[in-house]
Amino acid sequence: AELRRTQAMTDFGNGTPYGDPNWYTGSYHSVYYKKTHEDWRKRCRDYVERDVLPNVSEWEVNKKIPKDAYMKCYEAGLLPCVVGATSGAYDLVPANAPEEFDYFHE
Repeated sequence: AELRRTQAMTDFGNGTPYGDPNWYTGSYHSVYYKKTHEDWRKRCRDYVERDVLPNVSEWEVNKKIPKDAYMKCYEAGLLPCVVGATSGAYDLVPANAPEEFDYFHE
């Protein structure tokens, strides 16, 4: 079996105690999370802050998420991620999977 070195993650999020997962802190070391996971995390966070948070109150009042919200998620390359790393979903759509896409990107 291949031995991997653990990598410290860079600090991310707003640092609210119990508000972000512990792997958002630079003190967390993992053999599973790499730079590609940090990049993916930022890509997802940017999408949520740009396209979800400004609209979520309206969606809640309407009790419906509009179809264009799903299209934006798809266009951001995030939607295929929810069906699994080995599903081949990224081969079916014009979106880029995270580099070295694995189950820890889901």
